[in-house]
Amino acid sequence: MKKCFVLLSFVLLLVSVFLGCSRLPNTPGKQQAVISERLAQEPPNQEKKVEEKKVPEEVIEKLKASRAIHNSKDMRKFPYPYKAMVAISSDIDNTTLEEFEKYHRFLNTKERTEFGEGLGLDIGDTMWVFTGSNVPEITDLKGHGQESVMTYYKGTDSTAIHDGEKIKRYYKAGWIDALHTYGDFSRLKGEDISFRREYAEKAWETLNKENMKFKVWINHGNQSNKQNFGANNIGKYFHYQEGDNAKSPYYNTDLVIKNGVKFLWNSDCKADFEVDNPLFPINLRDGKRIWGFHRYTYDMIKSTADWTWTPENVHKQITKERLNKLVKDQGYSIIAQHFGVNAEKLFIAKNIEALRLLKEYKENGQILVARTSRLLNYALNQQYVKYSLVNFRDKLWINIDSIADPIFGEFKPELEDLAGLTFYTDNPEKTCILLNLKPIDDKYIQRNPKEDNSLKSIGFKWYKENYHDYTKIEKNVSNLDEIH
Repeated sequence: MKKCFVLLSFVLLLVSVFLGCSRLPNTPGKQQAVISERLAQEPPNQEKKVEEKKVPEEVIEKLKASRAIHNSKDMRKFPYPYKAMVAISSDIDNTTLEEFEKYHRFLNTKERTEFGEGLGLDIGDTMWVFTGSNVPEITDLKGHGQESVMTYYKGTDSTAIHDGEKIKRYYKAGWIDALHTYGDFSRLKGEDISFRREYAEKAWETLNKENMKFKVWINHGNQSNKQNFGANNIGKYFHYQEGDNAKSPYYNTDLVIKNGVKFLWNSDCKADFEVDNPLFPINLRDGKRIWGFHRYTYDMIKSTADWTWTPENVHKQITKERLNKLVKDQGYSIIAQHFGVNAEKLFIAKNIEALRLLKEYKENGQILVARTSRLLNYALNQQYVKYSLVNFRDKLWINIDSIADPIFGEFKPELEDLAGLTFYTDNPEKTCILLNLKPIDDKYIQRNPKEDNSLKSIGFKWYKENYHDYTKIEKNVSNLDEIH
């Protein structure tokens, strides 16, 4: 019995030694090793993560006391690693739903298609709510007419849904990101006007009800389209535009601005493939202001305009020489297109080759391809972001304060507004970015190595790439406007 008691005591002693490490003699080295091993195996404590991200009070006070600035020398012009940006801006003219789905499946997804693997590029399109056109046109190879063009409602009847459900779906997917006015109101006779302000009111009512928010407006069509606006002062031809004339029955820019549109293509066609800055201010006749943007629409050949904005001409628009120059010049390009006008011609070999070339420049980290709304939003925010800088205890702190939009007013940005913005810094690992004096989760931040100019950088990640095939029937489509 005594032997058993001794043996039991010995066992208990061993157990107490192994389980009671905290009661070991004070041996800091061994104890630290045990604690480190345990922490490496356990998930990080949420409170500890918050503590690590806490901004020192001294930093907050210094940032509050400093003046918010904008200095273009502090920033990369484009998100890392890109040196240029391209959008293909396609107008919905003559496009049937079947054509829309066919070309976007090739352009936006990586699915196997009859033309090879999809490109997986971020390319947006426009939409119409109505059509009031009487121009007789064949819209596709099946012989369909204007009644088959992709619109939310049938004709101008707001009680009859046409492609509305699919349009909502593709808006949510990001395949539609701009309004091509409220609809096609082109007429055979210029004086025969079918547009009414009530159509504008109903269009915004519908879009708001479905939570479809648009920042981009693109004018459309011939001189019967009185809803157009923004170019009345640049040439006699454009005097037909009545959308910004407050005394006109066709006035509608009060609704356009109130409902969040910030960017306008005012029908002014350009032969410039690239620009240093795609934005310029436009003063409207009703006293309002809006951002105009440039689109490349034609080439000048021996003093004659060669209109390249239909699918058969994609290979003329996108060439190696142009893309190389765009990268060298660090420029923007918004390429105007009408993918649904003779849509089948998009898929001839030389056009597919041109599009695959653009994809190659994107994948090589030279040109960022983005839908029109994202390019314009980025260009605005990159030029007008205001921030303050503080060095404290061997770290650089950058606080994003506002976007000082000179047209629509200064505002406090959301995280999405900052997608792609990138700052030069000597040491990205010792640089912290704040938004309104609050820390930002590292999953949204990108630290970049030294470039050809010997500069390192830190910035916000760009939007997540999404190659999903939204032509497949599913119950839900998530909002894709999120960054990594």
